[in-house]
Amino acid sequence: MTRRDDIDFGRSRAILLGTSEYTAGFEDRRPMPAALHSLKEMRGLLTGPGEWPKDRIKTFQNQRDSSKVLRDIVQLIDDVDDVLLFYYVGHGQLLHRSNGRFDLGLALTDTSEDAAHRSLTSLRFRELREQIERSNARIKIFILDCCCAGIATRYADPAANVTAYADSATPARGAGTYIWAACGRSQLTYFEDRKGGLTYFTKSLAEAVREAHGEQSLGATVANLHDDVRRRLREASIQNAGDPPVPDLLYSGRPDQFLFVRGQVALRGGEEFRYESLKKGDPHKVGPYVLHARLGMGGAGQVFLAFTPGGQPVAVKVLKAELGQDREFADRFPREIEVAQRVRSSDVAQLVNADPLASEPWLASTYVCGPSLLELVREAGPLPGQDVMLIASGIARALRAIHEAGAVHRDLKPANVMLDETGPKVIDFGIAKSIAATLMTRTNVQLGTPAYRSPEQATGRKSITAKSDIFTLGSTIYFLATGKDAFQAEDPLGIIHLIANEEPDLSGLSPEVRDLVRCCLAKDPDRRPTAAEVVGLCAAAAGPVTPGAYLPVRMAAPAIHSRNQALRRLMQAADVPRPSQQQPPAFTPPPDGSAGPDLGPGIVITPPPPPPTGNPQARAVLLAVLAVVCAILLVWLPGHLADGDDGDGKGGSTLPTSDTSSYTEPDPTDEPEPTDDPTTDPVDTPTPTPTESPSPTSLMETADSGDCLANDGTYAKPDLRFADCGAGVFKVAQALDGTSDTGECSDVADTDYSVSNSYVDRVLCLTYQNGSAYHAEPGDCVYGPNARGTNWSAQGCRTGNFTVKARLTGTSDKSRCESYSGVEQTLTTTTKWDELDVVQCLAMNFPNAAGRAPVGSCLLMTGSGQNTDFQNAACAQANVSVVGRVSQYYNVSYCGSYGWTTWRSGDFPQIAYTVCFKRI
Repeated sequence: MTRRDDIDFGRSRAILLGTSEYTAGFEDRRPMPAALHSLKEMRGLLTGPGEWPKDRIKTFQNQRDSSKVLRDIVQLIDDVDDVLLFYYVGHGQLLHRSNGRFDLGLALTDTSEDAAHRSLTSLRFRELREQIERSNARIKIFILDCCCAGIATRYADPAANVTAYADSATPARGAGTYIWAACGRSQLTYFEDRKGGLTYFTKSLAEAVREAHGEQSLGATVANLHDDVRRRLREASIQNAGDPPVPDLLYSGRPDQFLFVRGQVALRGGEEFRYESLKKGDPHKVGPYVLHARLGMGGAGQVFLAFTPGGQPVAVKVLKAELGQDREFADRFPREIEVAQRVRSSDVAQLVNADPLASEPWLASTYVCGPSLLELVREAGPLPGQDVMLIASGIARALRAIHEAGAVHRDLKPANVMLDETGPKVIDFGIAKSIAATLMTRTNVQLGTPAYRSPEQATGRKSITAKSDIFTLGSTIYFLATGKDAFQAEDPLGIIHLIANEEPDLSGLSPEVRDLVRCCLAKDPDRRPTAAEVVGLCAAAAGPVTPGAYLPVRMAAPAIHSRNQALRRLMQAADVPRPSQQQPPAFTPPPDGSAGPDLGPGIVITPPPPPPTGNPQARAVLLAVLAVVCAILLVWLPGHLADGDDGDGKGGSTLPTSDTSSYTEPDPTDEPEPTDDPTTDPVDTPTPTPTESPSPTSLMETADSGDCLANDGTYAKPDLRFADCGAGVFKVAQALDGTSDTGECSDVADTDYSVSNSYVDRVLCLTYQNGSAYHAEPGDCVYGPNARGTNWSAQGCRTGNFTVKARLTGTSDKSRCESYSGVEQTLTTTTKWDELDVVQCLAMNFPNAAGRAPVGSCLLMTGSGQNTDFQNAACAQANVSVVGRVSQYYNVSYCGSYGWTTWRSGDFPQIAYTVCFKRI
C-alpha cells in the first residue's frame, strides 16, 4: 500500500487514551478487560497498513493524574494542522449507586453532573473537546468506546426516547470534526472472534482512516448498530448487572456508513501562498487592530489582515478618505452597518467591528482563510456541476440571511465570495448602497463590476430589491461553471445592453446548472426565485448541505490548504498571542466619557476626539477636568457598567413560549422591521452603592463557561446576575479573557448574546436556554409534541421528524415561512426580548421520495408491500411516474385504477399524503 498523498502524517497526530484498572462499582463484575489490548491493536493498525509514523502516535494508559494528562494532550495537539485522531477506550465507573451516573476512566465525565460529582474528577470531556475544537487540525476525529450515556448523547447524535440519561443539549460540532460513539449494556458483546479483540466499530474506523477514500458526501454519518452486532447484543446473557442497570445502547456505527471526508487532492503538491506585505503609506493600525498584511484593493478602499487581542484573524476594510468627508454618507453608512451586523449566518463573513465616523471609515469582519471564487476559477479552471451546485447553495443561504435582515447585497460577484473548507462565505454585504451613491456623486465613479449587475442596476429604471442579488447570483454561478462572465462586451455600455436585453449562451452548462442559471437570470425580477427557493433547487440537484460541515470541493483543497499554512506562518512570525498569553490592556475611557452611539451587540462607533481650541489655557483647564472625569469613571464604571432598567423591554415573563403551527392557506408575507438603536442613558450619580449581591464587575470577572445568568435589564442595557440553569436564562458558552471585542463571540457555537467589560478586559459569550431545538439551524432535525407552549428538542434526522428549512431570528411572524417551499410546520419561540424571538420553518422528513414528488415527476420504485421504496430518478431510469396526489391518508379511491402509496404522521395527522402512480 502506498502512502496517501492527502494526509500529511508529519503534521498529523493520533492520541490513544485507555483505562482498565478501575473498580467497576458492581460487586461481581470486572472492568472491561480489553481496553489496553484495544489500544495496542489500534496502534498496530495505524502504524502497519495505516502507515502512521510511530513518533506521531501517543498512548496514555492507566493514568491516574488526569489534570497532567490534559496538559500533556494540549501540548500534543498544539502542532497538529492536518489530521487529529483521538481515541478513547475505557469503562464507566459508577459514581453513585442511587442515580446510575457514570464517570469514564480518566474523569471524562458528563458535563451535566452537579458540583459534588465533578469534584471527584478533574478532566471533563467538555474541556478536552474544547481543546480539540480549538486546534488547527484540518480534520478532527473523536472516537469514544464507552458505556456512558451522558457522553454519547452529548457528543454524538442523540437518540431520542432511548434512555432517561439522554441529554438534549447537544453542542454543535466544529467544521471537519467527526465523532464516533458506541455505548452499550455490555462491552463484551462488541468484541469479535476472540476475547479481548478490537471492537467492531474501532476496526471500521481504523480502516476508514487507513483507506481515507473519497466519499460523495458532506459529513460523517452515525447509523444504527450493524444488524449482526445488534442481534448478538440482544442475545447476550448479561449476568450480575447490578442495580441500577448500565444504560442501554445509544448509537454506534456501520462500516459502510461512516464517511471519512477529506480533501481529495494531493495538497503538498500545490504552490506556496504568501501574503502581500504592507507598503509604504499603508496604515499600521486601524482602530484597535494592528495590520499585518494586504488582502486586496477595490474601488471603495483597501483590505488588510489583522488579529484581535485574542488571536482571531479579521479582515479590516479601510474606505477611501472622500467617503469620510461626505455628510450624507456619514448619515447613511452607520444605518447600513447596523443592518449588516444583524445578519447571523455561517455562510457570511460576520461583521465584528466598525467605525463609520472615522476620517477614513473602516469595518472589520471575520477573516475567511481561502480563495475568492474569482481566484479559485482563475487558478483551477471551471468547476464540475456538482461543486457548482454545492457552492451555489451556500451563497443562496447567505443571501437568504442577508435578505431576512432587511438588507440587499448590491455587489455580489465572484470576488465577493470567499471559500474555505466549510463552503462559501459572502463578504461586503449590505454596505454597498451608501458607498456607491457617494462615489458616484463625488468622483463620478460607479462601484462594482459591470458584468455583475442586474438589469435594474444597469438601467436604473427599477428599484433595487433582493431579487437583484438573485440575478447576480446567476451570473456568479455561470462564471463558476464556465470560467467566463455571462455578459461580455468591449465596453461597459455594451455589457449594460446585454444585461438588459440579451440572454447568455447556456448550451455548455450541465442540465441542473443550466436550469438554475436560467431561473436566476430572468429579466423580470418577479420571475426570479427567492434565495430560499434557490437553496431548494440546489438541494434537489446535489442533495442537502449542512451549514458548517466539511464541503468536499476537490479543486479548492490546495488553495485553502496553502492559505491556512501561510496564515499559520504569519501568526508565528508576528508572534500573535494566544488568549492565555494576552495581557489585558489598561482601561482608557473615551475623552467625553461615552462609548459613542451603540450599533448593537459587538459594534460601537468610536466618536472622534474634540478639535483643539486656539486657547492653550482653556485646553489646560479642559485636560484637568477630563482627568477628574476619568478618575471618577474608574471608580464608578465597574459597579455600574451593566446597570439597566426594564423600561424598554417587552413585557411578560422571562420564560419563553413555543408555538407550533401547520399551514393551511398562506397569508401575505410581512417585511422584517428594523429594530431600534439601543442607546445608553446618562447617569447622574457616579457613586457606587454597596450591595451584598455580586456586582456586575465581579460577575464579569468570575462567570465562566457553564454558569447561568439571568438578565433583569433590557436587551440593549443588560443587568445580569447569577441564576439556576433553566429555560429563559443565558448560559455562558465561553468566557474570553484579554479582550473586550464582542465580535470574537462570532466563532463560539450557539452564541445569541454577548457582553463585555473593558475594565476587566473580558467578554462573555452567552447562549439562550430554551431546549436544544431553539438553536437548530437549517439542515438540523427537530421534533416535539403537537401542542402549544411545549419545548421541542433537536434529534438525528429520521422519518417522521422535521428538518429545519429556515431559522428566522428577531421575529415571531410565522407567515414569513411562506416564502420557503416544502414547509409543513412552523415552530415559534417568543422571549422577553424581541431580538431573541425565533421562527423555524420545518419540513417533514417523509419516508421516501414519494412524499414530495410533484405530479408529472418520475420515481424508481423498488421492493413491495410494506417494504416498497421510492427514489427520485430521471424518467429514462425510472419505472413509475406520478399521476396524482392528495394531502390525505389512505385515499385510494382518489387513485382509481392507478397504483398508490400513502403515509401519515402519527403525532401530526394533518401531514399526510396519498400519491398515485403509473408504471412507465
